[in-house]
Amino acid sequence: MVSNDNVFGIDTDGMKIFNERGVTNFYLYHLTSHNIDKYETDCYGIVYPSYNTDIYCYCMMILSFLSGNKNFYINDLDDFNSYLKYLKSNGFDECLINSLYTIYNPDIDNINPLNYLDSLCEDKVLIARKNFTR
Repeated sequence: MVSNDNVFGIDTDGMKIFNERGVTNFYLYHLTSHNIDKYETDCYGIVYPSYNTDIYCYCMMILSFLSGNKNFYINDLDDFNSYLKYLKSNGFDECLINSLYTIYNPDIDNINPLNYLDSLCEDKVLIARKNFTR
């Protein structure tokens, strides 16, 4: 939104209209099927927005971009782990890979991958998309 020459970002992930249930990012709906304790849910089974869920969605956007698959978030945990192992075996930054692993680790908070994205280049993206089978 632009107002008086100022630019503002508006986060609509947790929006709701009047007293209706919140409209949560679609990545979070699938997250409840993994039943990971660090993602708290309401009585409807919808994940509450938090620092962890914001980073979860951000990581899923990165993985969707890298893999070239907009539906990366529907992968099961085995496919997720296999894909990260593939990236690691192809020389992707270890800190970036570790930050992506944290989204399903119930013992630690998610780690923001932002500081490690500068390790990506066009060649790495081509490698990341080469062997994705979904």
